[in-house]
Order: sequence, then structure tokens, then C-alpha cells
Amino acid sequence: MKRKLICLVLTALVATLPLSCGKKEDSKTALPTVPVKTMTIAPGVLEVTREFTGGLKGVEQADIYIRLSEAVTALPFKVGDHVQAGQVLITLDRGGASSQYVQAKAMFENAEKNFKKMKYLFDEKAISESAFDEAKAGFEVSKANYQAAKELVDITSPISGTLVELDVKIGDVPLQGVLAARVARTDALRMTFGVPADLVSQFSPGMTGSLRVAGDDSVYSCTVTKVSDAAEPQTRTFSVEVSVPNTSRSLQAGTFAKVTFVVERKDNVLTVPAAALLSNEGVMSLYVVKSDTAHERTVGVGASNGRDTEIRSGLNSGEEVVVMGQGFLSDGYPVMRSTK
Repeated sequence: MKRKLICLVLTALVATLPLSCGKKEDSKTALPTVPVKTMTIAPGVLEVTREFTGGLKGVEQADIYIRLSEAVTALPFKVGDHVQAGQVLITLDRGGASSQYVQAKAMFENAEKNFKKMKYLFDEKAISESAFDEAKAGFEVSKANYQAAKELVDITSPISGTLVELDVKIGDVPLQGVLAARVARTDALRMTFGVPADLVSQFSPGMTGSLRVAGDDSVYSCTVTKVSDAAEPQTRTFSVEVSVPNTSRSLQAGTFAKVTFVVERKDNVLTVPAAALLSNEGVMSLYVVKSDTAHERTVGVGASNGRDTEIRSGLNSGEEVVVMGQGFLSDGYPVMRSTK
């Protein structure tokens, strides 16, 4: 009886073994299908751009400094006004302690009267030529002294343009050498920025780029007007100047701006969106889709403009590359192309 029971137990165990093996194989986990966006690679054009920043200035600009420390008595114009060359922008106290205006004016007026009298007498042959020449010389010296004294108290604009800066008020007694005002021609503006030595050869007069300012969605065209021949000692960069038309006066002198230039153009190259690339310790890779399966591929990269990157090796024209969703993939994962 006991032998018969043992045989029954062994028979039951043997019968269950195939079932146990079958369940183990069925429990193997299938790889998840990942939704991705893809694109087919084809040769195209890659433009590499560089951006530079700087402040806008008038295409012609004059900085006006105080040369006599006397009180400001009049300011005929305000910031934003258009002024003509020679118009007085700032008037200082003509009778101040350091001003020679009153004395110079009196001496000039006396010398002018004497010169007119001596000229009449000379024309009537009543005085010698040397006496006339002496009176004439005295008149010209006093006129020059008066003009110099006048320029110190009646500060004028040397150019026609817009008064873009005025740093004094009536009653102020500014020190000598202080910047008091700035006048600029704003029908065109200019901007200067530094370019590294390895890029300066890409710039030349006549080259065009685009310019943007904060708070303005407009894109303005600018043109290179000057490229320096020597680097700045402090920055080791080369100075490049651009100009931008401003007949509409939509741009303001003193505004911070950014300019963008195409510094390299490559034709007939394979590119992928920069976001499609994965980096692991400096090794670049991406995912290529074949038969609805993602395969990781190591690639060699070249130039990039921040949006697109040149692929120099590891990828062929016509292959399908994952451009979104690659962060959820591993080699061999099945994929589902998404249109969202």
C-alpha cells in the first residue's frame, strides 16, 4: 500500500513539470512600444551663425564737454529735440568769476571801432600802411579772444542731429571736463563689437546681417562698414562696426542691440536637429528606425548653428532618425510614429 502511494506522488510531480516550465517561458516581459517623432535625412544647407552684442550710436555723434566751471543759466533744447550745427545747447554764466566773456567783448568792440576809423583814414591816405596794419592786427586778435570766450559760455552743437543726452540742469555748476551733452545723427545708427581672431577673416565691409533690440519684434538689416586690422590689447578681439538705416527713427541711440551674422555656409551636408543627438561622455549618438525598431547609432558630428548639427559619419541619406522621444528609448525598442 505504501509503495502504491509513493508511485502516485511521483506520477503527479512528473505530470506538473511541463506546466511549470511553460509558465516560466510565458512570464518573459515584452519590450514597451515608445511613441516617437521621426524625420528622413536628406542632404541640405547648413548656415552657422554667430551673435554679438553692443550699444547703438548715431552714425555721426558729437560728445560735448564743459570747458569752464560756471553756473548753467539756459538750456534752449531738451532731449529728443533736433538741433542744427552751431545752435547753442548750453549757456553758462557770462559774468562768472572765471569767465573772460565780458572783458573780451568790451575789448573786441573797442578794437572794432578803432579798426573802422583807421581803415577810413587809410583809404583817405591820412595814415601810413603800418599804422593801418597795426590796427587791423589788434582787431583780429581781440575778435579771436572774444570768439574763444564766447564759445566757453555759449556751448554749441558741432553737428546737426538729435540731442540724445543732456546731463546738466539750470543752476548746476559742472566741473571742467564733464560730459554735458551728446548730439547724434539718428537717420542711421552704428554699433561696434568684438570678434575673436578665428572668426575675423569671415567679416568684410559690405557683409550684411540682422539686428534686433529688446522689446521690438522687428528684424533690421545691418551692414559691416569697418573691420579693424589689429586686435584690442585688453580683449584680444578685433573691432567690427556695422551701420543700420533708421529713417523711420524707430531705433534709439543708446539702445542695447544684438546682431547675427552667417559666418559659415555648408552645402550638400547631412544634418539632424541638435535635440535629436544624445551625448555620453563626449560620444554622440542617435536612434535610427528600421522595421519599426529603434537602433542606437554612434555618429561623428561637425558644425552646428544651435538648431541643426552636421553629421559627418555614421548616418546615410534616406535613413529615418528619431527627433523626439529618444530619451525614452534603448537599443532594440519597438517604436510607434506619433503625429502629435
